[in-house]
Amino acid sequence: MDLKKAFQVSHKRETVNIQTKESNEWAERFKAEREFDGRKSRTIETDMARLGVFLSFSELIGKQPDEMEVPEFVKFFNYLKNERNLAKSSIKRYYNLLKVFYRSLRLTNFNTFSEESVQRNRFQDGEMKPYDPILEEDLNQIMGEIIDSRSRTKIRDALIIRLLWDSGARLSEVLNLRFKDCDLKSGNFRVTDTKTKRERMIICSQGTLELLNSYLHIINRVVSEDSHIFQSMGLEDDKMVNRSHLSRVMKRHVTDMKNKKLISPEKRIVVHSLRHGRCFDLLEKGVPIEQVKELLGHSDIHTTLRYAHAFKRTKDNLENIRKLL
Repeated sequence: MDLKKAFQVSHKRETVNIQTKESNEWAERFKAEREFDGRKSRTIETDMARLGVFLSFSELIGKQPDEMEVPEFVKFFNYLKNERNLAKSSIKRYYNLLKVFYRSLRLTNFNTFSEESVQRNRFQDGEMKPYDPILEEDLNQIMGEIIDSRSRTKIRDALIIRLLWDSGARLSEVLNLRFKDCDLKSGNFRVTDTKTKRERMIICSQGTLELLNSYLHIINRVVSEDSHIFQSMGLEDDKMVNRSHLSRVMKRHVTDMKNKKLISPEKRIVVHSLRHGRCFDLLEKGVPIEQVKELLGHSDIHTTLRYAHAFKRTKDNLENIRKLL
């Protein structure tokens, strides 16, 4: 089989040990609040890792979280910048975490620092270009690069990308699929781990379905109802593929293609661009926006419009109308 032709389509988390009994109590209180709020375990795990950094700093300066004031918070964020060498985007995540931490535990001593930060634009993002949607031409080039690579995971990675493109699903939704969720005869997949906490069905094309049936039993060491359909190739059986792996794969091949001038250097293409591209593609083909919204699992139709880069479509439509005037 010509694999290149067949696949064509028509973050390292750091943990910090918390030493003191008081810090452990703060961490447990916050974790209990997050669990009660219904946050996903992965979100809580990330929150706790960052909170560990903050609590370790509070131990270092000899202050409990409810004793810290503006000067201590300024020292903490300078510590993140100067001692830990974190990027602005990472520092902002700590700021957002502390807002949630202090609000969840009903403490008010972070409020003054937060209000000053808003007034002084400390944690404001610069204007960020939105992700560009991947269109079929670019996707086929990316698929070709992946299949031509020497990576031992290239078939699995290409299958994931094909399913992401067909379904418009989120990366986490596809990586969490298990064999019991999949009807590999019809090409229907039941997504349970969703952002909106509502189950939904996603689908794939006949071509993708044939590829899945040809390769899933070859690339996976464990094939059972409860095992993931996409598994890590490490030492552990049935370990889910790490989300960051696909991000690195996409970034590497997109960068190579930009260097070869196969993709415009101005394009901002990431894994999530597949979801944007599917939305844009379906709307351009005349699929009603309500149906696209349900396929993507959006709770708000305005999100669907934003994903579709409606501003671009509106601009094109206005230019077409201008020609008729």
